[in-house]
Amino acid sequence: MASERTAAAGGLLKRCKQALAENPVLFGGLALAPVVMVATTVKNAVALMIVMACTLVPVMLLEAVLARYLPMVPDFARMALCAVFAAAMLMPARLAVAPLAQNIFDSLGMYFALTGVSALMFLHSPGREPEGPRFAVTDAVCGTLGFALAVFLTGAVREALSLGTFWGVPLGFSVKFPAMAMPFAGFFTAAFWAAAWNSLSRLIGRMGGGREVE
Repeated sequence: MASERTAAAGGLLKRCKQALAENPVLFGGLALAPVVMVATTVKNAVALMIVMACTLVPVMLLEAVLARYLPMVPDFARMALCAVFAAAMLMPARLAVAPLAQNIFDSLGMYFALTGVSALMFLHSPGREPEGPRFAVTDAVCGTLGFALAVFLTGAVREALSLGTFWGVPLGFSVKFPAMAMPFAGFFTAAFWAAAWNSLSRLIGRMGGGREVE
């Protein structure tokens, strides 16, 4: 029993490390559209984090429960049910995000709804390998953290360079680049962080004697 718990804990830790090291946005380009289009400020970035957490974690838990305890439910029916549930979870997510900024939903636009069917859900979907709700929640939380890291870094840089602020607080920059708020700048910023994250992962892999991230 103790060995099983140790193995389970080791598996969960491995999943967390993999989700953060092999960042789904910076490495795989998943859920890149909302990062590029919406993460122009730190407030918008935090809003995206909240929406992703409110949808990804509970939906992956639901799918894991269905796959584990109701395996007779067809894949298409389970996916449809999860999509409806994700849409429903956007309602409390909207209430949680609203206090951040008055115009936050104007900025999010259609990407608010698209987070309910994010590509991260397919990456972390436990439906084909039903390992249990605990593993599904761990995967979803780690995926959300990876997404949060990418969107926060992108939003912070773009806000600092375009507005000279961080969370609306002036940083004292005399030179600003308003074009950093444009979508093309989001691609460049995300590409920069992807390259930096890849280099850092390789460096850590060499220092630790581990396998480099391909």
